[in-house]
Amino acid sequence: MFSLGNIIRQRLTGFGKDEYFRRGTNLKIVLVEVTIFLVLVYAIGFFLNKEDPLFMNNRHSIAIHLLPLAVLTLYYGFIVGTIYTALFTAIQYFIYNRLEGSYLLYLFLFLLIFSEFHFYWNRILQQNQERVEYISDKLRGIAKSLYVLKLSHDRLESYHISRPISIRGFLEDVKRDILSGITLEEALKRTFTLVSNLYAIEKAGLYEFRDGKFVNLVSVGGMGELNTKDKLVEYALEHGEAVYIPASAVDGLTTYLCFIPIHFEESLKYAVVIERMPFMNLNKDNILSISMLLYYILWDYYELEAIRDIHKKFEDVDVETIKEIAKCAQLKKRYDVDSSLVVFNFDSWDESIYYLFSDNARGLDYVSKYGDRSMLVLLPLTNLSGAYSFIKRMENVVREFKGANYAQLGISHQTYPVEDAEDILSKLTQREVKV
Repeated sequence: MFSLGNIIRQRLTGFGKDEYFRRGTNLKIVLVEVTIFLVLVYAIGFFLNKEDPLFMNNRHSIAIHLLPLAVLTLYYGFIVGTIYTALFTAIQYFIYNRLEGSYLLYLFLFLLIFSEFHFYWNRILQQNQERVEYISDKLRGIAKSLYVLKLSHDRLESYHISRPISIRGFLEDVKRDILSGITLEEALKRTFTLVSNLYAIEKAGLYEFRDGKFVNLVSVGGMGELNTKDKLVEYALEHGEAVYIPASAVDGLTTYLCFIPIHFEESLKYAVVIERMPFMNLNKDNILSISMLLYYILWDYYELEAIRDIHKKFEDVDVETIKEIAKCAQLKKRYDVDSSLVVFNFDSWDESIYYLFSDNARGLDYVSKYGDRSMLVLLPLTNLSGAYSFIKRMENVVREFKGANYAQLGISHQTYPVEDAEDILSKLTQREVKV
């Protein structure tokens, strides 16, 4: 996220800040590669012609020296290409006691051309990668919502409505508290307490993996320090997956029933370790549910933390709307990926039009009501031209459904490019005041 929770990702862009810095490539390794190319060219030249080892007097000289320059510059960028050119210039002066100005200028010209190809190619790759990651985030969000809905339904069904526990309600409460400023540790503790009650866990603990050690955050039943030498724990850490065993197999093998790792951004962050719980509750579905709930809170915390300050300024705007606008604004700021926001104003609010838009929008699009007589349609990865096409397409849908166009139904619209989250939210709130 930004995923916003991207979280999330930090990549440098711009001329002179090359891909090898963003990849974290060791500069020493790059210098070794440059040296290898130079030594290879010089060795071949020395073997073939000791009088002219750099082929400066050969009619194919420029083609020979453009090959390593092209490989290094296209892959690493301007800085490495400059290093290669500088070293080549030094070697040329050392061997021939003179410099070919026009020759070096010719090489530098190609260096600039190759650098431009490198820059724009990586820019396109970054933009496409961000589009894919944005779509993945949307799918992940849908999956989380569906799973939470399933959990709530399962709990209601299992308690026969006599003891309703609304997981969705709990998550909404935690979201509000996160926006109010509670810490991630507190949010996880509350979730672990809920999980313990839901599945009647008698003895367990939630641990944070910090500096190579497991630190106990919260426990039930007097759960103490985690024994990392335990066979079940060692197996779970080695394979990076949740592990559980029947209570009958505990004696002699392990003191724990279950180890649930919580990974985030491809690294282990937390773990739930259960030592004692009812046999009927120890199953794959419940373990998956525990993992999902904690992961849900972990992911939501970082997403909501990123928009906490903006939400304080625009509390009348739905938090999910702010979150989606902030994601699109971050894509525009970092990778110049366009998104658009269309605001539809109704003379008299029509609920059927709202649902009509929701049903006919793309899966990526975000439709929400704003105020008493407005509807927002966020179009991620869509420029203004695409937004106008969307407006026209939806007018045809509305005409087919209602038998009238926007003007006849008292609907007006405004379109904004999504560039800065605070700026566009300010325009929305100011527009609402005017209306």
